[in-house]
Amino acid sequence: MIKLYTIGFENKSADEFFSLLKKAGVKSLIDIRLKNTNSKYGYASKKELYKCLAYYKIDYKHKIECAPSIEIFENIKRGNAPFSVRWEKYETDYIDLIKQRDIIDIFKDINLNNACLMCYEDKPKYCHRRLLAEYLQKYFTDIEIVHFS
Repeated sequence: MIKLYTIGFENKSADEFFSLLKKAGVKSLIDIRLKNTNSKYGYASKKELYKCLAYYKIDYKHKIECAPSIEIFENIKRGNAPFSVRWEKYETDYIDLIKQRDIIDIFKDINLNNACLMCYEDKPKYCHRRLLAEYLQKYFTDIEIVHFS
């Protein structure tokens, strides 16, 4: 069984974030954010994240092709529709986008065992990392998803 973790760094201190990864035995962090250079959480910027992960002997990969487009992000933030309606559209648009981008091909050569998908959102319920993990689980059926929150 492949264990695939997901984590968001929102509301987590650096100590808490890295402790969760280390305790679980994460070997690879896959950053699926659109932008990874600036962050109000200093440890989550690419440069700092890379250094900290190296200290813990965790590999770092940035897979921008797994990030929602700017348009998809904007659509969920704006509009008069209730959040549940906007989220439903976000889910559909995001899944369509990763299908178009042939995400499965990208992950065929990546060892997902003890890997962790990372983005910003604290909780996985309304986050693309959950959607991506579930999408991958459909194709690589021996995946168990574990969300850090």
